[in-house]
Amino acid sequence: MKTDHEYIISQREIVQEKKIYALNGMEIVSRGDAYFVRYDAGAHQVCWREDQISREELEQIKSGKTGQYDVFLALQKRIISLGEDPYKSNWIPLGPVGE
Repeated sequence: MKTDHEYIISQREIVQEKKIYALNGMEIVSRGDAYFVRYDAGAHQVCWREDQISREELEQIKSGKTGQYDVFLALQKRIISLGEDPYKSNWIPLGPVGE
């Protein structure tokens, strides 16, 4: 599993990204001091998302299925509270996810 990538924020800014966890089509990467979870939020169609999570949420996800469920439920509520649609794609993978 290749874990280090350069992530282009803009033409002037390139940030180093590191994959730190991957399981079943989901992956978590770190960029600087921030953590991002990448996952397919779609039920009947593919809907790729990348959303920021806390260090505590990262540890919850790594703890197992119950922790993953709790984090994703809280994440969906947080996305809705920000006025966004949690089932609308905001990220496009450049290769396989969760491997």
